Amino acid sequence: ILKKEEYMGWTVLNKTATESCKSKKREATPQENRLIFKDMHPAIVDEETWNVVQRLWETKRVRERIGGEPNPLTEEQFKTFWERTIAINTAAAQGAGTAGIMPTPPPFVSI
Repeated sequence: ILKKEEYMGWTVLNKTATESCKSKKREATPQENRLIFKDMHPAIVDEETWNVVQRLWETKRVRERIGGEPNPLTEEQFKTFWERTIAINTAAAQGAGTAGIMPTPPPFVSI
């Protein structure tokens, strides 16, 4: 309801057009080439509300975390992953009879 101009009581003509009468492919016409007749029938949504909704849809919204702190489980999972990796590399190095190079975990960066 909040995308179509018809729900504001407007009648919009020439939304699409074809290149020729033989072509069945329809293309959207630019906004300035459409015929718009205002207040042709009772409005379901007032124009002010419709404009506010259009502006909200155009803006990109980013969801913020509550409190702005990272999830504490993320750091624990990160540490667990590196502990497992070091344990696997240590076991493989001891089984081969050589001293393995232990990877150092990168510092945990909270976003």
